[in-house]
Amino acid sequence: MKSFLITGLFTAVYALPAIADQSSELTVGKGWEICRNYYENRPLENAKDHSDLGFCLGITRGVYVVMRENCNTPGYAGPLAVGTGGTNKSIVHSFYKWADENPDQWSIPFTQGLIIALIQSFPCAPA
Repeated sequence: MKSFLITGLFTAVYALPAIADQSSELTVGKGWEICRNYYENRPLENAKDHSDLGFCLGITRGVYVVMRENCNTPGYAGPLAVGTGGTNKSIVHSFYKWADENPDQWSIPFTQGLIIALIQSFPCAPA
């Protein structure tokens, strides 16, 4: 099961963006905009705000959980691993802060930027 998660994350992060239409690729800059209302604790005013919130929390939490499981997998020594302690707020804050500090990276894929931010914020310390 855990090897399936590792393979799934690898595929999602590296293979799918390469296959996807480049004009519709979600970038760090777009991810920053999508997660902005949640990060800044703004009220949700319309259906787009609600949709953005669901997407932001879903993708950020999902990537974090897979990476956390990678860290807890005995024998896994790969780079796609993070430690425990991530809450929805701290995960989004990690990405938002990293993106804000790295505007030159806003054109890279959202998931790639998210992974970099999570690795920096939640270092993996396997048991």
